[in-house]
Parts: sequence; structure tokens; C-alpha cells
Amino acid sequence: MIDFNTNNTALSGCMTPLATPYLLDQVRPDFLLLCTVTLGLITWHSVLPTLEWVEAHVPSCVLTHVRSGGNQSTPGIDYESMHQECC
Repeated sequence: MIDFNTNNTALSGCMTPLATPYLLDQVRPDFLLLCTVTLGLITWHSVLPTLEWVEAHVPSCVLTHVRSGGNQSTPGIDYESMHQECC
């Protein structure tokens, strides 16, 4: 709690969301939520109530599948989970 609202870049770098689907599968969803909330508390002055800010913190591999409308032809992608986590 000492680091809240400090904009400590070294610490906030550890809290950024994972970038690949493989890494996302290896982490529990509650841990991802905890990291996201912690990142927001550390970088409190940069948090904005906009869609752009939220989308900037969603991994690009997830965001592309959500925006595509769920193209069901990609093997190994659970589209139901993608939409539950992001929408």
C-alpha cells in the first residue's frame, strides 16, 4: 500500500497484463484482476474513465478476437471466455 499513487514505473511494469494467449492460460483470472487493480492504484493519476483507457489495458491478442466478432475458424480459441472477460 506504500506504492499507491506513486507512478513507480518499475513496479507498474511488473503489473502489466500478459501479452500471449499461452501466458494468459497459465494464470488464474482472479490474479489477473488483482494485477489490473494494483496497476490502477499505482498509476492512479493516469486512470481515465474512457473506453480507450480500458482497451489499452486489455492484451492485444484478446482484443483482436473480441473486435473480430468471434470468427469461429481459429482453432484453440475459446471465444465464449474471450467475450466474458472483456465485454
